[in-house]
Amino acid sequence: MIRGTSNFFMAGLLFSVMLSFLSCNRHNSVKLILSCEKDNDLFRTLMNNNIACLRFDNPEAAIEHAGDGTGVMILADGYPGKTTSLTQDLLSKAEKKKLRMFIEYPSSIPGMELLTPRETNLERVVVTTDSIPGIFRMQILAFHGCRFVPVKTRSPLLAIGKVAGFDRAVYGLDDNSESGSILFRLPATGWIISTTKLSQFITARYAPKAAMRSLWSYILHYLTGEDGISGELNWIPDVRPSFGKDEQPGPGSARLAVERGIDWHKKAKLILSNEGWNEYRTLWNLNDSNIHTTVPAIDNAAPQPVSMPGDGTFGVLEGIASMIDEKGNQPVRWWLRSDSNGESSLAFALRWMMDGDKFSKNVAGNLLDWLYFNSGLFQNDPSRANYGLLLWAPGNAQALYQDNDVKAILGCIGTSAVLGTDKWNEVLAKNILGNFRTTGKNGFRGWRIENPELLSGGWRKYNERNTIQLQPHYEAWTWASYLWLYDKTGWKPLLEKTRNGIAMMMAAYPSGWRWTNGLQQERGRMLLPLAWLIRAMTDLNTGNGSGLSRRIWQNARMSQALSGKSLVNRGTAIWLLRLAMKNMVRVKRHLYSKTETASQIYCIPAILHFSD
Repeated sequence: MIRGTSNFFMAGLLFSVMLSFLSCNRHNSVKLILSCEKDNDLFRTLMNNNIACLRFDNPEAAIEHAGDGTGVMILADGYPGKTTSLTQDLLSKAEKKKLRMFIEYPSSIPGMELLTPRETNLERVVVTTDSIPGIFRMQILAFHGCRFVPVKTRSPLLAIGKVAGFDRAVYGLDDNSESGSILFRLPATGWIISTTKLSQFITARYAPKAAMRSLWSYILHYLTGEDGISGELNWIPDVRPSFGKDEQPGPGSARLAVERGIDWHKKAKLILSNEGWNEYRTLWNLNDSNIHTTVPAIDNAAPQPVSMPGDGTFGVLEGIASMIDEKGNQPVRWWLRSDSNGESSLAFALRWMMDGDKFSKNVAGNLLDWLYFNSGLFQNDPSRANYGLLLWAPGNAQALYQDNDVKAILGCIGTSAVLGTDKWNEVLAKNILGNFRTTGKNGFRGWRIENPELLSGGWRKYNERNTIQLQPHYEAWTWASYLWLYDKTGWKPLLEKTRNGIAMMMAAYPSGWRWTNGLQQERGRMLLPLAWLIRAMTDLNTGNGSGLSRRIWQNARMSQALSGKSLVNRGTAIWLLRLAMKNMVRVKRHLYSKTETASQIYCIPAILHFSD
């Protein structure tokens, strides 16, 4: 009995020794060890790419189990709230074992002064070296939601600063960029230090992907040595384009893009239900007494609605904010903007026209009903100077922008045509004419009118003032709506004042123009009123007047790439404006009969109160 127990004990001891030996050999043979949580993006990507590595829950265990010369990655599990704390003894141990270290978001580094972590403020990450294959000096990288530890280094690999450019810092970095080192190497040890969390590249949607692959290849090559990891990591980004840069979209791609674009409104919960409207009122502190006044501003970039989406009866939110946080989330812009609702109605109507989607048809009509009949944004009191104009949004009754109104007007024109209804004809005419009667004698309305001043001073001073605004961004589409209404009514003042404004605008082209988002977009906006002016002039037998339009179009085309994007800037593609121009010309003429006079339709002078 004793002998059997002894043999059993010896066998167990021998097994433990062998297991320990195998475990030590395993640790010594693996070239890469990580300290991180199980769901870390880099760790999961290494596993998916079949790259051998070991993971430990804390830096102490990772360094303890690492063999001499092993690559060890200490990743920032506490980011962004807590930096990565490593004791001097632990760092000394790593140095003694000649470990190749990669450390993220450190609390301290011996011999270096690290400041309190902070968020970026308009700064972007820029490549500051030529030593990383696959990326170039001054390339701009998108590290969304970046929080970093400010530190001064002499030759960073990546730095942070306020720069100009889309994918390249065209004017370089400012003089303070040294205080914003993002990735650098320690001269004494060669260790790579990241002052932010580089390893959340999938979650936070770092971009571009090709640059991130090159960056990780550089880091992993250092960590594992010459005979270590070969090739580049690969992963599928959570948010990605449907086609690569050089791929050709297949049959049905355009239809699919429209379907996805419209369905996205519902999936993102932008179309408010009654419960969503209550969320809006709560966020903006709105009640029945202040909803049509100007309330104190709030940070309207907030999480998406909790409630389920609606059917357009309570409007549609402006969209998604461009900012992306460290978790890859983007907040919703909580604005029930009048222009956004008018524009969106046409998008839903065209989706219905394309494939008969009944939900889209219902939303298209409900959005215009909300905008013009139910929201209180449309000013429909003939006794007030803002008669016929649209307020910006619930809780904002200060500024009256003509480019805000005209987007709603164009959406209403298109939706009415697509749905084949005259339901919004009267409010549409009032909306156009409300803008027209506050347009100055030169044909320019100006970039905005203050609603309180309009109400107190009356509309006539705006109608008679000597306004000149050489910005198609604000004036052009409004002119198109005047010419469109002239085409339906034959009421001459609409043509005469608009023609004068267009003539002054074109006389100043291009050096006298003041652009808003880029000169190319200003050209694009002018195409629509010029197209309608050609039509009006042709109807008057005065020639087609196409020279102005041709000049603008040729200049725009010269600055347009094959993909449709502008070479001058990354703004609105000209082909969208061509499509808009086609749709405007094709508006169903049964909505307004050319045989009717202006007074038979809506008695335009009466609406304008020219006779009061």
